[in-house]
Amino acid sequence: MRSFLSYCLIIAFSVACGAAKNSDREGNSPTGDGDRGNRNSIDPSDQEFQKYAFSQAYRNKANIRLVFVDMVKAIQADSVPLTTYLIPNIEVHIDSEVDGPMVIPSSIENCGNATTSTTTLADRIKSCKDTIPDATAIYWSGKAKGINGEGNWQLVSYSNKMKVWQDTRTGLLWSDIVETADYEIASGVTIGAIDNSKDRVCQTVADTPRDALGNIHESKVHWRLPNRNEYLQADINGARFVLQNTDQETWTSSFAEADQAWVITQKTGVLRKANMIETLKVRCIGVPL
Repeated sequence: MRSFLSYCLIIAFSVACGAAKNSDREGNSPTGDGDRGNRNSIDPSDQEFQKYAFSQAYRNKANIRLVFVDMVKAIQADSVPLTTYLIPNIEVHIDSEVDGPMVIPSSIENCGNATTSTTTLADRIKSCKDTIPDATAIYWSGKAKGINGEGNWQLVSYSNKMKVWQDTRTGLLWSDIVETADYEIASGVTIGAIDNSKDRVCQTVADTPRDALGNIHESKVHWRLPNRNEYLQADINGARFVLQNTDQETWTSSFAEADQAWVITQKTGVLRKANMIETLKVRCIGVPL
Protein backbone atom coordinates (compact mmCIF):
# COMPACT_ATOMS: atom_id res chain seq x y z
CA MET A 1 0.00 0.00 0.00
CA ARG A 2 2.85 2.41 0.84
CA SER A 3 4.46 1.76 -2.55
CA PHE A 4 1.18 2.42 -4.39
CA LEU A 5 0.55 5.61 -2.43
CA SER A 6 4.11 6.79 -3.03
CA TYR A 7 3.66 6.11 -6.76
CA CYS A 8 0.50 8.22 -6.81
CA LEU A 9 2.11 11.00 -4.80
CA ILE A 10 5.08 11.28 -7.14
CA ILE A 11 2.80 11.49 -10.19
CA ALA A 12 0.66 14.13 -8.50
CA PHE A 13 3.74 16.04 -7.35
CA SER A 14 5.26 16.06 -10.85
CA VAL A 15 2.04 17.29 -12.45
CA ALA A 16 1.78 20.11 -9.92
CA CYS A 17 5.39 21.14 -10.48
CA GLY A 18 4.96 21.08 -14.23
CA ALA A 19 1.92 23.30 -14.05
CA ALA A 20 3.67 25.81 -11.81
CA LYS A 21 6.74 25.92 -14.01
CA ASN A 22 4.74 26.66 -17.15
CA SER A 23 2.02 28.86 -15.66
CA ASP A 24 3.25 31.94 -17.52
CA ARG A 25 2.87 30.16 -20.87
CA GLU A 26 -0.46 28.46 -20.39
CA GLY A 27 -3.49 29.38 -22.45
CA ASN A 28 -7.12 29.52 -21.43
CA SER A 29 -7.79 25.88 -22.18
CA PRO A 30 -10.41 24.29 -19.92
CA THR A 31 -7.93 21.51 -19.27
CA GLY A 32 -5.61 24.02 -17.61
CA ASP A 33 -2.50 22.60 -19.29
CA GLY A 34 -2.14 25.08 -22.15
CA ASP A 35 -2.86 22.52 -24.89
CA ARG A 36 -6.02 24.27 -26.14
CA GLY A 37 -8.19 21.33 -25.26
CA ASN A 38 -6.01 18.41 -26.40
CA ARG A 39 -6.39 16.13 -23.42
CA ASN A 40 -3.96 13.55 -24.82
CA SER A 41 -0.91 15.82 -24.75
CA ILE A 42 1.79 15.46 -22.10
CA ASP A 43 3.60 18.52 -20.84
CA PRO A 44 7.34 18.46 -21.77
CA SER A 45 8.32 18.88 -18.12
CA ASP A 46 6.24 15.79 -17.27
CA GLN A 47 8.01 13.85 -19.99
CA GLU A 48 11.37 14.87 -18.53
CA PHE A 49 10.21 13.76 -15.09
CA GLN A 50 9.26 10.33 -16.43
CA LYS A 51 12.68 9.99 -18.05
CA TYR A 52 14.67 10.65 -14.88
CA ALA A 53 12.48 9.96 -11.83
CA PHE A 54 12.66 6.46 -10.39
CA SER A 55 9.58 4.29 -10.27
CA GLN A 56 8.47 3.23 -6.80
CA ALA A 57 8.04 -0.42 -7.81
CA TYR A 58 9.59 -2.85 -5.34
CA ARG A 59 13.04 -4.30 -5.85
CA ASN A 60 15.67 -6.12 -3.85
CA LYS A 61 18.50 -4.10 -2.33
CA ALA A 62 21.18 -2.90 -4.75
CA ASN A 63 19.14 -4.00 -7.77
CA ILE A 64 18.26 -1.69 -10.63
CA ARG A 65 15.76 1.15 -10.13
CA LEU A 66 13.71 1.62 -13.29
CA VAL A 67 12.66 5.16 -14.16
CA PHE A 68 8.97 5.65 -14.92
CA VAL A 69 9.28 5.64 -18.71
CA ASP A 70 11.32 2.42 -18.69
CA MET A 71 8.86 0.81 -16.29
CA VAL A 72 5.99 1.58 -18.65
CA LYS A 73 7.92 0.19 -21.62
CA ALA A 74 8.85 -2.96 -19.69
CA ILE A 75 5.23 -3.61 -18.73
CA GLN A 76 4.01 -2.96 -22.27
CA ALA A 77 6.60 -5.35 -23.68
CA ASP A 78 6.02 -7.94 -20.95
CA SER A 79 9.71 -7.73 -20.11
CA VAL A 80 9.80 -6.52 -16.50
CA PRO A 81 13.21 -7.46 -15.01
CA LEU A 82 13.22 -10.32 -12.54
CA THR A 83 14.68 -7.93 -9.96
CA THR A 84 11.65 -5.62 -10.22
CA TYR A 85 8.50 -6.64 -8.35
CA LEU A 86 5.08 -5.35 -9.32
CA ILE A 87 3.74 -7.53 -6.52
CA PRO A 88 5.88 -7.28 -3.36
CA ASN A 89 7.52 -10.18 -1.58
CA ILE A 90 6.13 -9.61 1.92
CA GLU A 91 9.14 -11.29 3.54
CA VAL A 92 11.66 -9.03 1.81
CA HIS A 93 9.94 -5.79 0.86
CA ILE A 94 9.24 -4.46 4.33
CA ASP A 95 10.73 -1.55 6.23
CA SER A 96 12.32 -3.80 8.86
CA GLU A 97 14.56 -5.25 6.14
CA VAL A 98 16.01 -1.84 5.26
CA ASP A 99 19.22 -0.80 7.02
CA GLY A 100 19.65 2.77 8.17
CA PRO A 101 22.99 4.60 8.46
CA MET A 102 25.60 2.92 10.65
CA VAL A 103 25.96 4.18 14.21
CA ILE A 104 28.61 6.85 14.75
CA PRO A 105 31.26 5.61 17.24
CA SER A 106 30.87 7.02 20.74
CA SER A 107 34.45 8.29 20.60
CA ILE A 108 33.40 10.84 17.97
CA GLU A 109 31.60 13.81 19.51
CA ASN A 110 30.89 16.10 16.58
CA CYS A 111 31.54 17.07 12.98
CA GLY A 112 30.38 19.85 10.68
CA ASN A 113 28.98 21.92 13.55
CA ALA A 114 31.07 25.10 13.31
CA THR A 115 29.13 28.26 14.19
CA THR A 116 31.13 30.69 12.02
CA SER A 117 29.45 32.50 9.12
CA THR A 118 32.30 31.52 6.80
CA THR A 119 31.74 27.77 7.10
CA THR A 120 30.02 26.48 3.96
CA LEU A 121 27.78 23.47 3.50
CA ALA A 122 30.59 21.75 1.60
CA ASP A 123 32.93 22.43 4.55
CA ARG A 124 30.51 20.72 6.92
CA ILE A 125 30.06 17.67 4.73
CA LYS A 126 33.83 17.36 4.34
CA SER A 127 34.31 17.73 8.10
CA CYS A 128 32.04 14.73 8.72
CA LYS A 129 33.74 12.77 5.96
CA ASP A 130 37.17 13.46 7.47
CA THR A 131 36.05 12.81 11.06
CA ILE A 132 33.95 9.67 10.64
CA PRO A 133 35.87 6.87 8.88
CA ASP A 134 32.84 4.66 8.13
CA ALA A 135 31.26 5.95 4.92
CA THR A 136 28.00 4.12 5.68
CA ALA A 137 27.57 6.27 8.79
CA ILE A 138 27.65 9.55 6.87
CA TYR A 139 26.06 8.54 3.55
CA TRP A 140 22.89 6.57 2.86
CA SER A 141 22.55 5.13 -0.63
CA GLY A 142 18.99 4.62 -1.81
CA LYS A 143 20.08 2.18 -4.48
CA ALA A 144 22.20 0.04 -2.16
CA LYS A 145 19.85 -0.02 0.83
CA GLY A 146 16.36 0.84 -0.39
CA ILE A 147 13.57 -1.38 -1.70
CA ASN A 148 11.74 1.17 -3.88
CA GLY A 149 13.03 4.24 -5.68
CA GLU A 150 14.71 5.93 -2.72
CA GLY A 151 17.40 8.59 -3.18
CA ASN A 152 20.63 9.42 -1.39
CA TRP A 153 21.30 11.27 1.86
CA GLN A 154 24.52 12.78 3.23
CA LEU A 155 25.40 13.89 6.74
CA VAL A 156 25.91 17.63 7.14
CA SER A 157 26.37 17.97 10.89
CA TYR A 158 26.68 15.86 14.04
CA SER A 159 26.49 17.69 17.36
CA ASN A 160 25.50 16.44 20.81
CA LYS A 161 24.22 13.23 19.15
CA MET A 162 21.89 15.26 16.90
CA LYS A 163 22.20 15.07 13.13
CA VAL A 164 21.41 17.25 10.13
CA TRP A 165 21.04 15.35 6.85
CA GLN A 166 20.75 16.56 3.28
CA ASP A 167 18.34 14.88 0.88
CA THR A 168 20.48 15.09 -2.26
CA ARG A 169 17.44 14.60 -4.51
CA THR A 170 15.78 17.84 -3.34
CA GLY A 171 18.83 19.57 -1.86
CA LEU A 172 16.88 20.26 1.35
CA LEU A 173 18.44 19.93 4.80
CA TRP A 174 16.51 18.03 7.48
CA SER A 175 17.14 18.79 11.14
CA ASP A 176 16.79 16.58 14.17
CA ILE A 177 13.95 17.28 16.62
CA VAL A 178 14.42 20.89 17.72
CA GLU A 179 11.92 21.18 20.56
CA THR A 180 8.28 20.79 21.57
CA ALA A 181 5.76 23.52 20.82
CA ASP A 182 2.20 24.35 19.81
CA TYR A 183 1.40 25.05 16.16
CA GLU A 184 1.75 28.84 16.34
CA ILE A 185 5.19 28.70 17.92
CA ALA A 186 6.27 25.87 15.59
CA SER A 187 5.18 27.58 12.38
CA GLY A 188 5.36 31.28 13.18
CA VAL A 189 1.74 31.69 12.11
CA THR A 190 -0.36 33.80 14.46
CA ILE A 191 -3.92 32.66 13.89
CA GLY A 192 -6.20 35.59 13.08
CA ALA A 193 -3.35 38.10 12.73
CA ILE A 194 -2.16 39.82 9.57
CA ASP A 195 1.44 40.23 10.70
CA ASN A 196 2.89 36.83 11.60
CA SER A 197 5.70 38.07 13.82
CA LYS A 198 5.51 35.41 16.50
CA ASP A 199 8.88 33.87 17.35
CA ARG A 200 9.35 30.57 15.56
CA VAL A 201 11.17 27.40 16.46
CA CYS A 202 12.82 27.02 13.06
CA GLN A 203 13.46 30.71 12.37
CA THR A 204 14.33 32.71 15.44
CA VAL A 205 15.13 36.41 15.37
CA ALA A 206 18.51 35.87 17.01
CA ASP A 207 21.06 33.56 15.43
CA THR A 208 21.20 31.19 18.39
CA PRO A 209 23.31 28.08 17.71
CA ARG A 210 21.29 24.89 18.04
CA ASP A 211 22.68 21.37 17.90
CA ALA A 212 19.52 20.07 16.22
CA LEU A 213 19.99 22.64 13.45
CA GLY A 214 23.68 21.87 13.09
CA ASN A 215 24.69 25.19 14.66
CA ILE A 216 24.64 26.51 11.11
CA HIS A 217 24.88 30.30 10.87
CA GLU A 218 21.64 31.93 9.71
CA SER A 219 23.40 33.46 6.69
CA LYS A 220 24.06 29.96 5.34
CA VAL A 221 20.61 28.35 5.53
CA HIS A 222 16.95 29.35 5.58
CA TRP A 223 15.12 27.15 8.10
CA ARG A 224 11.34 26.70 8.33
CA LEU A 225 8.66 24.19 9.29
CA PRO A 226 8.09 21.54 6.55
CA ASN A 227 4.66 21.28 4.98
CA ARG A 228 2.77 18.03 4.54
CA ASN A 229 3.88 17.42 0.94
CA GLU A 230 7.53 18.02 1.78
CA TYR A 231 7.30 15.34 4.45
CA LEU A 232 5.68 12.95 1.98
CA GLN A 233 8.31 13.66 -0.68
CA ALA A 234 11.05 13.05 1.88
CA ASP A 235 9.37 9.75 2.78
CA ILE A 236 9.49 8.69 -0.87
CA ASN A 237 13.18 9.61 -0.90
CA GLY A 238 13.91 7.44 2.17
CA ALA A 239 13.71 9.81 5.15
CA ARG A 240 12.12 7.25 7.46
CA PHE A 241 15.23 5.09 7.13
CA VAL A 242 17.72 7.93 7.65
CA LEU A 243 16.45 10.52 10.12
CA GLN A 244 16.42 10.03 13.87
CA ASN A 245 13.37 10.10 16.16
CA THR A 246 10.89 9.36 13.38
CA ASP A 247 8.60 7.52 15.80
CA GLN A 248 7.45 10.84 17.28
CA GLU A 249 4.61 12.98 15.92
CA THR A 250 5.85 16.22 14.39
CA TRP A 251 4.03 19.31 13.15
CA THR A 252 3.68 20.12 9.47
CA SER A 253 2.93 23.70 8.44
CA SER A 254 -0.15 22.56 6.48
CA PHE A 255 -3.59 23.66 7.66
CA ALA A 256 -6.24 20.97 7.96
CA GLU A 257 -9.35 22.92 8.92
CA ALA A 258 -10.45 25.66 11.32
CA ASP A 259 -8.16 25.30 14.35
CA GLN A 260 -6.40 22.14 13.15
CA ALA A 261 -3.17 21.37 11.27
CA TRP A 262 -1.64 18.17 9.96
CA VAL A 263 0.91 16.21 11.99
CA ILE A 264 2.89 13.19 10.84
CA THR A 265 4.70 10.21 12.31
CA GLN A 266 7.50 9.71 9.81
CA LYS A 267 8.31 6.15 10.79
CA THR A 268 4.87 4.92 9.75
CA GLY A 269 3.77 7.70 7.41
CA VAL A 270 0.60 8.16 9.45
CA LEU A 271 -1.00 11.61 9.22
CA ARG A 272 -3.66 13.02 11.50
CA LYS A 273 -5.33 16.33 12.19
CA ALA A 274 -4.28 17.92 15.48
CA ASN A 275 -5.65 20.88 17.37
CA MET A 276 -3.23 23.78 17.08
CA ILE A 277 -2.97 24.16 20.84
CA GLU A 278 -1.41 20.68 21.19
CA THR A 279 2.30 20.62 22.02
CA LEU A 280 4.15 18.32 19.64
CA LYS A 281 7.68 17.82 18.34
CA VAL A 282 9.16 20.13 15.74
CA ARG A 283 11.55 19.21 12.93
CA CYS A 284 12.81 21.79 10.44
CA ILE A 285 13.89 21.84 6.81
CA GLY A 286 16.49 24.20 5.44
CA VAL A 287 17.39 25.66 2.07
CA PRO A 288 21.15 26.30 1.73
CA LEU A 289 21.87 29.95 0.91
